[in-house]
Amino acid sequence: MTIQFNRVYELQIGGGNSALVINELRVSFEITKDLLGYPNLAKIEIYNLSRASKALIENEFTSVIMNAGYKGNSKLLFKGDIKNVTHEVRGPDSITIIFAGDGNRDYKESFVSITIGKGASFDDVLNAIVASFSDLKVEIQEGINKVKDHLQGKTISAKSSDAMDQLAEDYNFDWSIQDGAINIIDRNSVVNREFVITPETGMLNSPVITEIGADVTLLLNPELLPGRVINIQSAGANVQLGNLFFRDARRTVAEGKYKIIKIVHSGDTHENNWQTTATGKIV
Repeated sequence: MTIQFNRVYELQIGGGNSALVINELRVSFEITKDLLGYPNLAKIEIYNLSRASKALIENEFTSVIMNAGYKGNSKLLFKGDIKNVTHEVRGPDSITIIFAGDGNRDYKESFVSITIGKGASFDDVLNAIVASFSDLKVEIQEGINKVKDHLQGKTISAKSSDAMDQLAEDYNFDWSIQDGAINIIDRNSVVNREFVITPETGMLNSPVITEIGADVTLLLNPELLPGRVINIQSAGANVQLGNLFFRDARRTVAEGKYKIIKIVHSGDTHENNWQTTATGKIV
């Protein structure tokens, strides 16, 4: 497809007027997003930075934003806090490697202390926990069953992320941090956004059937997020069975709808790799 030759990216490190913006150097990346509360992770490699830029990234800058896609259609791929920076030499190249976590600082440092009295609702408790984060707000809340009462007569004094974990366990939902915002999705629900996956829309190779659904790889698509739905169509006859060859596979056709539970974006501006792999649970 000609779209392969129109790849673009912009990497912003730091914020404000002093931010370092990179869009021409060689860059490679692997970004993993899932439905777990633990921060999504990014590994970004930048080739042949100046010594001054390396020093800024290592000693001063704390955040990273990456947009990527294709000419005329570049979107946010990752936003997060820098966790670690290393440098290494490979042949003639000097490479700066950034490890970052989405909402990492809030996840590690925020703390909540509340007492839940008579009449408190699920939303009251959720709002109190979310308010204890410095920067994170709820962007998506989908399908939560609020009828059950697990709340009254309880004091919560814990890391905010641990309090969210417990609330998620009590109310059977997944919570995750996606590009600086909290998404809350009932474990039996999906976000009302569906993406049709066919060879014409960018599907690469054949889907792989798994025990829970199917994995599919396609041209890089930043809009795919955990909790959304992919609809695999026109998969063809060359469906792979992954590790199910020696088990009783319930399906031999990958076509159908799947809830995304994990996304891996990977790419290299100087190689062929520029793709997204989605792990889907059958709907």
